[in-house]
Amino acid sequence: MEAGELPVALRWTHVTYASFRGTAGRGGWKVGTWSAQATKEDLQFIAEVAPTHIETVTPFDDFISSEDIDALPRRFEYRPLAGRSLIMQSVPAGKDATGRPGNVFTHAVFDGDLESPLESVYPISLYRSPDLLTPFRAAAVNAAELPLDAGEPRIGPITDLSLSWMMIDSMFGDRRQQFYQLQDALQAGDKAAVLVLNSTNEAAYWLQALSSTLTPNEARRLLHFSTFERAATLPAPDKSMEARSLFVVPGIDRELLAEHSGIVIIDPEIPQSQPFGPQGSWSRMTEGLFSDGFDADELVAGLIRANENLDNSQKELAQFGDGLARFIRNGRFSGTHPLRVLADQHMFGKVPDKPAPKVGPVAPAPNPNAIWARASEVVHNPRRASESQDWPSLRRLPDSRRRIINMSEQAINSIEKLHDSPAQDLVAYLDFLLKTELATSINASDPFFRSSFSDFPAMDNWRHIKFTEDAHPRLRELLVDAERDARNRAPAAIVLDHIVPNFSRDRSLPDIEDWTRSDEAQQIFAGIIAGASVQTGRSHFMWDLLRAYFGVALIGDEDTYRAFTTLTVDSVLSFVQLTLQEGRTEDIRRFEKYGEQIAREDLPSILTNARAVQQYLGYIDQDVINKKVSRSRDVNQIFTEMARAIIRAISRNNIGKDMRS
Repeated sequence: MEAGELPVALRWTHVTYASFRGTAGRGGWKVGTWSAQATKEDLQFIAEVAPTHIETVTPFDDFISSEDIDALPRRFEYRPLAGRSLIMQSVPAGKDATGRPGNVFTHAVFDGDLESPLESVYPISLYRSPDLLTPFRAAAVNAAELPLDAGEPRIGPITDLSLSWMMIDSMFGDRRQQFYQLQDALQAGDKAAVLVLNSTNEAAYWLQALSSTLTPNEARRLLHFSTFERAATLPAPDKSMEARSLFVVPGIDRELLAEHSGIVIIDPEIPQSQPFGPQGSWSRMTEGLFSDGFDADELVAGLIRANENLDNSQKELAQFGDGLARFIRNGRFSGTHPLRVLADQHMFGKVPDKPAPKVGPVAPAPNPNAIWARASEVVHNPRRASESQDWPSLRRLPDSRRRIINMSEQAINSIEKLHDSPAQDLVAYLDFLLKTELATSINASDPFFRSSFSDFPAMDNWRHIKFTEDAHPRLRELLVDAERDARNRAPAAIVLDHIVPNFSRDRSLPDIEDWTRSDEAQQIFAGIIAGASVQTGRSHFMWDLLRAYFGVALIGDEDTYRAFTTLTVDSVLSFVQLTLQEGRTEDIRRFEKYGEQIAREDLPSILTNARAVQQYLGYIDQDVINKKVSRSRDVNQIFTEMARAIIRAISRNNIGKDMRS
């Protein structure tokens, strides 16, 4: 332990708060259990700030499943305090001991040492920590006990920075402009930032990405946040804190938010009427690093290294963007690089003097027709783009409206001609498209446009190309985005119609088993397990899939089982949903008869001895009857009743008796 550090046992103070059962009728809202070093003031503070109501978007009762309980919103709040901080996770807990609905269980943790690092690096990494208690229903709430040696909570499951940045820049579309807007709102600090998202998990990913542009010290001292608030009860920022507040609100509250003053609303799902570029130094430095193709994990490591020798005064006076500026100034960028200049401006407020431009003879204005003709030559032969880098915007030339539409379409289609060309040619042509505005900033932000070249061999080498000073400012960003698209691209879609003949009902189970061992099948299974979309043209092939599932997949290897389970559950779910839409009621007896048919006509070909029968019965009991294959009750019923019908048929059929003898 270094000088000034608190012993671990004293650094972390845990307190729980909820509506607990009491003795002699004295139950109600109160602290539950707490660490031995907790003071009376600690307990009183938690009683004041812990929420006593969480208004979920979807109503629920005490009889929901464990999966539904886990999906309830988690209000995770981080609050910097004087010399320490508070981590507080609050969850809906069902009815309390008196039967009143709406109990909320809060597990609060004081960190008494802001000078010592967190094992989790950033506070948001403790969201959903397995050490933060989340009991549901009165009995569990009243039985909740803190461990005697409770220290820093373990890291939660949402800490993948690459995935966090995918949430910002590609998974749901390009949301970087809203991210920069969030940074600007926090850096300005005159209003609370309100971020509109669909879940508290999504909020955690955004906060992970946001934290990765801060040093751990800045994140712990400057940022107060909550992952779940409602517009009707939006808290007022605590003026006693120097930290800036960020509240996450569900999308259902959009209209109510408009009634609030004193907040900045950032809504990634509402298109902005005009592009909102980064305004503040923090967001502009982030944009510059993004365009440079930064790695999020390497950035965090670099932030820590560049800021590890600060004195206490520098830590306490930190502002948003300071750590990023020190990282940029730490040697990665030359003194004249635009990012280095921006970092200098952030740290010192100085704008480097620019030499006065040289005055020379004024060149005659170029002939517009000559420019159109030269551009047309490049469109027809894209490799000629490298011959010249001096291109004006064609959209600003006379008669552009008539010409630009056709030429723009031709120009984008011509990218395909560079499929096997060197990286230099591809980069030069993309630069030409951006400068002439044959490809606009809207195109550059469109993953479909980027897909026209993101898989070219040249994309493996574009980073070796030296960019000229007059390259278009969006060029590097476009290439980085295309590179990221290729890395994050989902597996190609699987067309169910193409593979069903391999396990259709006119194929024997041994034939289907042989196919599942083929290279073709293994590639298909790997794609399904990896999340490839499955498309079908005419039907969902439910009966073929059920037969293959119960006849082959249950006793197959792990990949066969997982892939067929995914396909079959999806198919049965589609059948159930269609039945409900048409107002019909499906007779479960139909599935029972089909199970008996499989047992009678198909299973004898693969269950050839008593050991195979017993093994099969064990699998069907373990993986179907005693396990929910779906979150749909109707789907689970179909699988369970078919399984029971198969077991009954095996037990009573002569073939079953012969196999077990």
